[in-house]
Amino acid sequence: MVVEEVAVEFDAAVKNDRFNNFFAPTIIHQGYRRKKARWYLRLLKTVLEAGIVFLLSRFALPGPIYPAGIGYCLISRNQKFMARILLWCGLFAGSIMTRSFEESVAITAAVALFVFVQALIGRRRKKSAQVAAFTVWVLLRFAAAFLLDPRLKDLPEVISEIIIGFILARIFQNGLNFIGNPFKKSKTAVIALALIILGAVGGTNQLMIESIPITDLSVSLVLILIAYLGGGGVGAAMGVSLGIVVGIAAGGMITLIALYSVVGFMGGIFKNLGKWGAIIGFCLGYYFITQHLQAEFESIEQLLPWSLGLGAFIMTPKRYLTQISNYFPNETKPADPEVDNKGVRELILNRLNDLALIFTELAKSFHEEPDQQLTAPKIDLYTMLDQVCAKNCRQCNGYQTCWGENFYSTYRELFDLLALAELYGEVNAKNLKGRLASNCFQQFKLLTTVNHLFEKCQADYYWRRKLEESKSFLANQLQGMAQIINKLAVEVTADPEFRAEIENQLVTCLNRVGINIKDTAVLGLGDRGVEIRIKQRSCNRKRECQYLMTPLISRLLGEDYNVWERNCQLENGDCSYCLTPVSRFEIRTVVCKLPKDGNEASGDNHALHELKDGHFIAILSDGMGNGSKAAVQSNTTVSILEKLLETGVDRDFAVKMVNSILLLRTPEESFATVDLSIINLHTGRSEFIKIGAATTYIKRGRDVWSIKSTSLPAGILNSVDLERTVVQLHPGDLIIMVTDGVIDSKIEQVGQEDWMVRALRQVEVVGPEALGEYLMNLARVNQDGVLKDDMTVIVLQFIEKGMF
Repeated sequence: MVVEEVAVEFDAAVKNDRFNNFFAPTIIHQGYRRKKARWYLRLLKTVLEAGIVFLLSRFALPGPIYPAGIGYCLISRNQKFMARILLWCGLFAGSIMTRSFEESVAITAAVALFVFVQALIGRRRKKSAQVAAFTVWVLLRFAAAFLLDPRLKDLPEVISEIIIGFILARIFQNGLNFIGNPFKKSKTAVIALALIILGAVGGTNQLMIESIPITDLSVSLVLILIAYLGGGGVGAAMGVSLGIVVGIAAGGMITLIALYSVVGFMGGIFKNLGKWGAIIGFCLGYYFITQHLQAEFESIEQLLPWSLGLGAFIMTPKRYLTQISNYFPNETKPADPEVDNKGVRELILNRLNDLALIFTELAKSFHEEPDQQLTAPKIDLYTMLDQVCAKNCRQCNGYQTCWGENFYSTYRELFDLLALAELYGEVNAKNLKGRLASNCFQQFKLLTTVNHLFEKCQADYYWRRKLEESKSFLANQLQGMAQIINKLAVEVTADPEFRAEIENQLVTCLNRVGINIKDTAVLGLGDRGVEIRIKQRSCNRKRECQYLMTPLISRLLGEDYNVWERNCQLENGDCSYCLTPVSRFEIRTVVCKLPKDGNEASGDNHALHELKDGHFIAILSDGMGNGSKAAVQSNTTVSILEKLLETGVDRDFAVKMVNSILLLRTPEESFATVDLSIINLHTGRSEFIKIGAATTYIKRGRDVWSIKSTSLPAGILNSVDLERTVVQLHPGDLIIMVTDGVIDSKIEQVGQEDWMVRALRQVEVVGPEALGEYLMNLARVNQDGVLKDDMTVIVLQFIEKGMF
């Protein structure tokens, strides 16, 4: 896998002082400032490996046969010649203690010849190469046995040693590969490492330092390390294995299995208390078993080797234990994570979908068909005529004359008066005709009653319209909440296996090279890869996130990442930062703005912002009129729209929200244009959304395209018509966004081409700054230097990263 290869390459770069070539610049963690390993350190490592071969070659299997050391030397790997010689010396030294001198020489020579022949064959993993290598080893081993004993009396032992030795070579190969790259974790690799350790411990039989048995010392050290790092179960399993191996060599297998398994188990269950907790558990297990088996114990009566092993464990630095822990399985990992994660994801997805459905149904309840009478204040004149008659005429002394003897003329004249009131909004004495003008006893009261009824009707209509607008606003809010929840459900449940794999491998890689990560989270960004959030110990503001982690993670994931946001703390704090994929393109911007002559503030406002999801947004708004009042309206539009888009809200919902806010924020007329450009910095796909905004222009060389709007500005109607245009941009394209003050600076004749289009076709592109100033100067010249409206020009240049 790419992650594994990069981890190995990174570790090798650190060890071989190639860090400056691997990553640049080099403001790096103190743990990475390692000089090239000196020759004596490499020699020490080789001598240690030769010592392991020495012990393995002394480990006897029933027969007796000694295949472990031979198998280790048969491993195919890149190694310098002098290192090979030391391994062969270890093999010879171990063999001479268990075999005759001639047999030891013959076996060592056979192994050396096999290595040379294998180098000629090649280290290919094909079956044919492996069969050829096995055949060569069989021939060499039989030749050595024949030279020592032509009658081949020990033929069964030789055959067993050949087969077992070659099998162990293949197994040990996996173990050494695992040490070189802990990402390739498998059961075979763990078993191989365990076999190497067990064989080496078994090879210490009858070895003494003064009067101290090396077997007891090595057993105590290995057991406490395994128990502390792996836990009680792993410690008990290693104890049983050590008991079997040591028991085969020294006898007393049952007793040793009981002692080692209990000691390993007790040390492991106290591991959470730290080193001293593991030692206490270790000692308690040793005490309990020795008390029960005191009569049978003779080989481990001395406590000195066990004490020395525990002392070596205490002196082992914690950072080395942390690196060794990468070779152990994670105990907190669930037994079946795929099943558990799948169930949790389904539960979360169902709950979020149910919640989104509730909001959707609530929104539908407010989206009922509006009352058609609200479209205009239509009044029932017949009902109003009855109300006027009841309030004004029935108590009048002339009621019988007007509504009895002259009913038709009174009815017609009063109906005409109400019609005039509906037409003009109010009536006065001049509107009275016929008998109402000459014979009505209560003309003033009549006019007052008619005007009051019409004023009340208008007020009722206004508040009913406001109620409908509020219902529409609430419905849009609920629908937007449903969309946000649905989007959240997709983000939370999308591709968890891939994200978990990245998290685990990233933490393992960083721990292996000495970086302690406190917390890491990988979030999906759809087709744009992943967003990575990391929390780690403070780097004292050395910008490790930028100079170390960013190039490392870029190599791990195969694409460039950059630091989107960071929170750097002091020495005792924690650093947290967010890494996101680097976009392919970028935007160069320039804004030219001038207020109307006589005004200090411009009624135009804008926002230019790059979003985390790889989009660039440009917002331009022109408030109603000019001056400070228009500036407030346009600023409200821009700031709300910018924040909504930054949080990932759907674009249509964001624009409708702004329209509703402008409708409801004041009882007075309040509106603003919306000119929104959304550019995908990864693909170049651009979307232009306009609500009553001025024309936007796209310039590509000498070609110019216009994107126009015919809709009303936001804040006038309950619903807005979003005019959407999608354009695929090419590197070098220029996007010019302007307000109506620029376009209207020159009045064109009907049917004549827009002056902006002519100007853009004629001008040579020298950059967005020069183009913006050029267009603004042309607009000022068109009005003879006296600006009659606010003017704003925004120029965006779409380019590839690194072009400038």
